[in-house]
Amino acid sequence: MRRAAASIAVALACAPATEHAEGGASPASHTGPAVDAGPWRRVLDRESLVAALREAGTTPVVIDVGATWCAPCLDLERNTLADARVLAALRDHALVRVDVSAGTPAQEGMQAFFDALSLPRLLVFDDASALREALMASAPQAPRARVVVKTYVDADELLALLGAAAPTP
Repeated sequence: MRRAAASIAVALACAPATEHAEGGASPASHTGPAVDAGPWRRVLDRESLVAALREAGTTPVVIDVGATWCAPCLDLERNTLADARVLAALRDHALVRVDVSAGTPAQEGMQAFFDALSLPRLLVFDDASALREALMASAPQAPRARVVVKTYVDADELLALLGAAAPTP
């Protein structure tokens, strides 16, 4: 019974902010411990995301959509995305963390753009400029990602996904 209750609590914690708006405190009112961004650039709105993608040029980019109130998001950040092997595999990628903790309309728009209505969501794109152009054109959603992770995965699982989806030379 406790296990089922814990599963329900995690599922509710990582549901979209709009699902919580009617029933009391929104997820934006919950705060989790701060996570050191390390090599990841943290963005809170579309403008800062476009700026990060502009700096990335045409390099591949990894987008991590998450929130401080989402336990699986924090686990993904602390355990998987901070793993030295994962960071080495992503050394040629721009690393951007889209923080939707506040649940603002702008952040909800970014969640919709990345089809990240449930969290966490990790996406790997081959070209940051194509993603930037879609954002600037106010496209309804992001171009197709090479890798999409919709739940917590450990470092070994992510490395396998990255290897399986490696572009052919």
